[in-house]
Amino acid sequence: MNYDVVRKLADNEKRHDEQMKGVHDKLDLILSRTTAIELNLHALPSSLQNPFQSDAVEMPTASFTASTVCWLHRVLTEDLRLPEAIRGRFRAVQVWIGPADSTHETALYLPPPPEDVPKLVDQWLQWWHQRHRELRGKEKGEIVNGIAELHHRFLSIHPFMDANGRIARSITDQAARELLNQSIGPEFVADAGAYYAALSEADNGRLASLENRIRAALR
Repeated sequence: MNYDVVRKLADNEKRHDEQMKGVHDKLDLILSRTTAIELNLHALPSSLQNPFQSDAVEMPTASFTASTVCWLHRVLTEDLRLPEAIRGRFRAVQVWIGPADSTHETALYLPPPPEDVPKLVDQWLQWWHQRHRELRGKEKGEIVNGIAELHHRFLSIHPFMDANGRIARSITDQAARELLNQSIGPEFVADAGAYYAALSEADNGRLASLENRIRAALR
């Protein structure tokens, strides 16, 4: 995985969440131990000397894999004190979304069963790789629609036990930077009630509210 891709994703998410103090230094430590270089070292020896200027990945989300998403989860949950057994790993149990006292039967949203998660993540990635290619150079409205769908599809899978929103925001922001040369500010989720209402509408096939929130947060 390219050093600069993960570093940028972590730095972007850091701006949205004040709780991520210190992740920059932690990420440096992690990457210094685990950086995997996929380049031909004989052809491009300078990539080791200056990893921040590597041109190997111009469109990072377009080449994401399931392993990339899991590793990103591990990096961005470094400060959350989650059990080690769930960091960077797809969930192994059924979960549901709703108030604290909700049950499986009264949940506002019931994500797919855990055994379907790996397959659904792969399908989501394959869809986005194709959609990313289609969106390059398109007009802003179509790109915002694609980014909104990217965000919602990920959350509908709910692949991790915790921090799904954090990962979704990071990936969505990175996609906006690639396709629009703009970032997505914290206004996107600042009004939690409106944000969750937009997600609920998206559950029913209506992306307009989610698109509007993304559009209003672009900067």
